[in-house]
Amino acid sequence: MTRRRKQDETGEQLAEKIEAEAAPRARRKKVRPKLSEEDRQQLALEQLVREHGEESISLLAEEVLREGEEAKVDPAKFFELAFVHEKTGEPLQVQPHQRLQFRFMQDFRFCVIRTPVFSFKSYTSAAFSLWLLGHDCRASGMVASRTQEMAERTLKLCKDYLENPERQAAINLAFPNLQPRPPERDSKEKWTQAQITVDRPPGIRDPSLLAIGKGSGKQGLREEFAIVDDLVGPDDASFDDQRESTTQFFYDNVKSRVDPQRGRIVVINTPWDLRDLTYTLEREGQVPTLIMNIYGEVELRNVPEGWGSEFLEPSIRTPGKMMLRGIATDPEEMSFCPSVCPPEQIRRLRKTERPLNFARWYLCEPQDEATARCQRSWIEACKRRGKGLGFEYRYDGPNPVYCGIDLSIGQGKAHDRTVFFVFELLPDFRRRVLWIESGRPTGAEIIRRLLDFHDRYGSIFAIENVSGQDFLRQWIEEAKRRAAPSAKGPPRVWPITTNAANKRDVDFGVESIFAEFQAEQWIFPSGEDGDSCPHELEAFLEEDCLQYNPSARHTADRLMAAWFARERARKGGGGRDPAPRAGRRLSMAGGGGF
Repeated sequence: MTRRRKQDETGEQLAEKIEAEAAPRARRKKVRPKLSEEDRQQLALEQLVREHGEESISLLAEEVLREGEEAKVDPAKFFELAFVHEKTGEPLQVQPHQRLQFRFMQDFRFCVIRTPVFSFKSYTSAAFSLWLLGHDCRASGMVASRTQEMAERTLKLCKDYLENPERQAAINLAFPNLQPRPPERDSKEKWTQAQITVDRPPGIRDPSLLAIGKGSGKQGLREEFAIVDDLVGPDDASFDDQRESTTQFFYDNVKSRVDPQRGRIVVINTPWDLRDLTYTLEREGQVPTLIMNIYGEVELRNVPEGWGSEFLEPSIRTPGKMMLRGIATDPEEMSFCPSVCPPEQIRRLRKTERPLNFARWYLCEPQDEATARCQRSWIEACKRRGKGLGFEYRYDGPNPVYCGIDLSIGQGKAHDRTVFFVFELLPDFRRRVLWIESGRPTGAEIIRRLLDFHDRYGSIFAIENVSGQDFLRQWIEEAKRRAAPSAKGPPRVWPITTNAANKRDVDFGVESIFAEFQAEQWIFPSGEDGDSCPHELEAFLEEDCLQYNPSARHTADRLMAAWFARERARKGGGGRDPAPRAGRRLSMAGGGGF
């Protein structure tokens, strides 16, 4: 017998021995019956009772049932009950901007929401769709987007939550009957990427939720609701025919398919153009519209006065706007959602993004780049002239100095900011910015600041002469008479009359300042590197000038103060050059001059 044969026999004998020893153990092993889902839940409940006590479990059950009842009434509560973070699986807490949006969608059956990027539009759309289906499982709805793939992504959120047993259990706390339709009930009703059908009475032809994309060839059926999520895109800003195509798709494939009596339509989008679908619906259709920017500021259009007061308060950043209640006490710390977009990230975006993109994506203020009133290239040219310069706290030079003051009337959050804007007029008629200061001082503090600016610059002051501002101007005149004699003489305060005509004057209106930027008639101090403007100057250029909107109801405070100073300089006199310069004009393309 060979050595190989002996090894094989030894291996066979060893295997037989192991098998013989294992047989008795197998006979002794008890086979446990497979537990049903109900049995497992019962065992888990008994374990909880043993660990925490029956009373604690009873209280917990009451709390869970209460949350379910609240979620049935409030879609924001439903979101917190059912939705989790897609990466961590942790429950999501509804954010203030989402709470406002949910209430807006709930209160207005046809509405438009313009919101910045990174604002959870898809999550909001999916949660509201499930909430509506929970209230009426017989309803049919659609999700419409720019492409079929985008619409299916929103639908997939709904599908995943209904398919996941744990998420399904959370949904059923609010809506016990909201279940996926069993496949065996009706083979014709599909559960696909493009449509889903929940469990409901037989005889309803249309799916519960259908995804359609513009250009997909699909059309809504007969729907009770439509969520229009990101239907408008970049092509709507560039091409008239695309913009018209989007509008036509909405009316032909969405609005015409929704029940006009009981139906709901929510259009939620980041705006791309002042003529896109969201603006068409707001202006021509008078559809209730909510506009929110990345700072958490809110504007409401075509809604009853006072709506949303429990969610909103006057903005501390932009007069005339509201903001989400309690999000910040400092304008520099404002954010619509600090956990996702903290203030430092907003500041970084404002510096790195092109102004028109920042305005469109984050402020929800789309502009046409080709027709923007102020161009970055003009500002950069003026900053190059100011390389190596900074603000001047005091000026004792020979040139005239002008200070425009845009006064606020009160200290509350709803009031404008008082701005002091100081520039030096050079012999070649260029304007070098010396100082900008803004805040919400009291009337007495405004007087003290004015006298301080007079001591530091010896400037001539220009103040608007309307209502409360003219009252303050007269107060300043009284302070001048009582002030101690100064080597620079008494402060000289000139009224500036403003109205729609002179603010929009082709030659000398507010926008003429931008023409002066283009002609490099301004010098902006930009530090040693040519790109480090003082904070107030940076805000003036980035927010007031580059994002200037001629159709806005309010002109930015710093820009108004700069215009007051420029108008006073144009009309003559100032600082160390008291002789009037009336009649001396420097012709420049686009207006302005002296």
